[in-house]
Amino acid sequence: MAQVRCFATASAARISVQHLCGATAWTHDAEGEGAISKRDLQPFAAYIPKHVWRAVPPQPLRFAVDAVGNLRHVALRRLSLRMSPHFALQTSGQLYHVDTPEKLRADVRLKLNTYQLNSLLVKFNPQLARHVSLPNGMALQGNVSVRASRYASQFTLRSGLGSLRGNVAFDVRRQAYRANLMALRFPVQNFVRQKGLHAFTGDVVVAGAGFDMLSPRTHLKAKAHVVDFRYNRYQLNRLAADVVLEKG
Repeated sequence: MAQVRCFATASAARISVQHLCGATAWTHDAEGEGAISKRDLQPFAAYIPKHVWRAVPPQPLRFAVDAVGNLRHVALRRLSLRMSPHFALQTSGQLYHVDTPEKLRADVRLKLNTYQLNSLLVKFNPQLARHVSLPNGMALQGNVSVRASRYASQFTLRSGLGSLRGNVAFDVRRQAYRANLMALRFPVQNFVRQKGLHAFTGDVVVAGAGFDMLSPRTHLKAKAHVVDFRYNRYQLNRLAADVVLEKG
């Protein structure tokens, strides 16, 4: 087995790559860490819209990666991204056939913690930020699976004293989707500004295909069960709703 070790050190990065030549294919064992800042992107500024470039924060995006594999199989032992004081993301998992989209398969675990994320929304999309807010202290944990054009995820999003649990799936080729969402005291009012909304407890189930409401192939079925919710002065407890859309 041949081994080649390469070290590349920049001002803010150090990467170690080990190549293992086995009987069937080259395997790469990579471990590294570093950072990318707005200053590093300066050579590409001319190709970035001015309003987007102005919104790019000055804080560096720090990364760390530990992976082994090749184009047929990558074992992602750790990939972390962090931009203080905005967010921190950690992922790990397995990826197969990364060079062949029609055969791509992946199972990834992720954990995301957000801090002052709303300040990024204000910079990048001030119009949207007038109506939507991203509260501090959100925590997202879940799994993501990919099977060619099919994507699925199980996750839990926590915000304040509330939580939103979800089981969702989307088939890009068929444009088919499915979502089971269960909320417990989820603070909707912290995400949607000035609408008189309050914490929501209940569940929503949605399944369908297509997004062209005029197409006869588009269909949608949705069920919602409200356990506890208040809109302005109206208490909307113990409500149920069914929605069916067929043949456009």
